[in-house]
Amino acid sequence: MFSVSSPRNESPGLGAWLKGVLGGRPALDPLAGGGGARRYFRLPGQGLLALHGPDRRENLAWLRIGRHLWFKGLPLPRIRAHDLERGFFLLDDLGDDRLDDRPDRLDRLDRAAANLARFHREGLDGFNPAWAFQTKTYNAALVARQEAAYFLRSFAADYLGLKIPRPAWAEARAFARLAVPEPGRPSLMHRDFQGRNLMVNGDEVFILDWQGARLGPAAYDLASLLDDHPFEDLPGERRERLTDIYLKAAGQAGRGRAFRREMSWLGAARLMQALGAFGKLTLAGRPGFTRAMKPVAGRLRRRFSQPPLNRFTGLAAAAEAAAAALGIS
Repeated sequence: MFSVSSPRNESPGLGAWLKGVLGGRPALDPLAGGGGARRYFRLPGQGLLALHGPDRRENLAWLRIGRHLWFKGLPLPRIRAHDLERGFFLLDDLGDDRLDDRPDRLDRLDRAAANLARFHREGLDGFNPAWAFQTKTYNAALVARQEAAYFLRSFAADYLGLKIPRPAWAEARAFARLAVPEPGRPSLMHRDFQGRNLMVNGDEVFILDWQGARLGPAAYDLASLLDDHPFEDLPGERRERLTDIYLKAAGQAGRGRAFRREMSWLGAARLMQALGAFGKLTLAGRPGFTRAMKPVAGRLRRRFSQPPLNRFTGLAAAAEAAAAALGIS
């Protein structure tokens, strides 16, 4: 599911807990995780992973939402055992083939888009918003603070050292109000549906890191899948095909025009969120995020150079300056 990391250290108490669950103390290979604080360990030869999560609220959301989605039949790694108090989990090992590891895996995007539609449609049925551990809904306040301002602060200012003009901060709030008009069309959004959280195993594309799920706009997740990756831009024809696959699977084929308009706004929000995270995590010494910076920053610059987003001249200038600082011509 992830690559092996070092040193070969273990979360205190995890080995003893696994011994109690499995009847013997297994060998553990630490794995390199993603952007969060959770740690993964492979149990060689057993087809299993151990997970240690230090945040109890996040763990509870991950467990509740994961069980809900699993019983809906969605493609997730099965949770075999857990100790919520200590943050220990045992789950199926899906291997190391993440969707964004190699561009040749982009042939699985069709399956990923169809699975996303299932996540939105089937996951919404019976979902309790109280399970969410960050916010119950995706709303304009979140976009302003955790996406637009996150980009300005953590990527443009902190990581690149750029001076952010004051109007850009005000535009972050104005952008957010237009990106998420209230009330929105509800779905169960994943909010991090990109190739780093999608595992290819056999013919299936499995979904990871669902703990951030909440009620919100479906278009955000599809925009994340199509744009938040380190490869060349998908050809326009391919994007249209994937959007049609999603809409048909979601039972929303008649919303094509409105849905694409939502994707334009929410796609920019996602790109800003991704860059903010890349900057923060890189400064924190977390490797692996710099390879996606140029492609994502280039897409953001293009979004803000074209209607309807070019009205936000401060955000457009920040996106342009960020691209220039990264050497994007």
